[in-house]
Amino acid sequence: VSIQNGVENSFNLINILGNDKVIPTVVYLTAKIRKDGVLTYESRGRMFYGYYDDKAIENASIFGEVLSKTNLNYKFSDNIKEVQWKKLCLNVMMNPLSALFNMTFGKMLSNSEVLDLTFKLFKEVQTAASIEGINIDDTEYDNVIKKCRELYAAKLSDYGTSWRILRLSSLTDQIFIKASRIRSIQESGEQMIEEGVLSEFIGMINYGIIA
Repeated sequence: VSIQNGVENSFNLINILGNDKVIPTVVYLTAKIRKDGVLTYESRGRMFYGYYDDKAIENASIFGEVLSKTNLNYKFSDNIKEVQWKKLCLNVMMNPLSALFNMTFGKMLSNSEVLDLTFKLFKEVQTAASIEGINIDDTEYDNVIKKCRELYAAKLSDYGTSWRILRLSSLTDQIFIKASRIRSIQESGEQMIEEGVLSEFIGMINYGIIA
């Protein structure tokens, strides 16, 4: 069961374990850093789960039965890949800018200039998703903003983030590394690890905004 953010993690596991052994999920949680090393969860959260291949139907059904015996807030999705991309929209739109401007999501949503930047980031993800055959229309932007308002309505103070401790030179180094790898893959047609060009482009966007 993969609960890690991103759109390639489940496929990486499938390449190792096989289609029938992997249950991709998407998890939404709201938390606040009270102090160093102390996290407080501020909402119940929600999990979506599904499968990519019919070979995994049986195991997905078993996983659903397990969830039914818990107190978790969960829902089955017949298009989990699309759900993962929509979660990526939220992460790409909000997280880098939150770190860059040292603002909570709530404060970001009340700033028109920041909201304009979030829409530009959304359009980048929308384009990347279309390359993968996932159609995300413009209404999803409004859905993401709505989720952010709902998820972070209770967040009244700033929270810490690891991005703030990175030097500018460290960020530009990361962008260069990703650009070099993209060029290498495009010229040779080969890659030694599963993460492809798409994830590198997304990473460059995130590091670029932060830098």
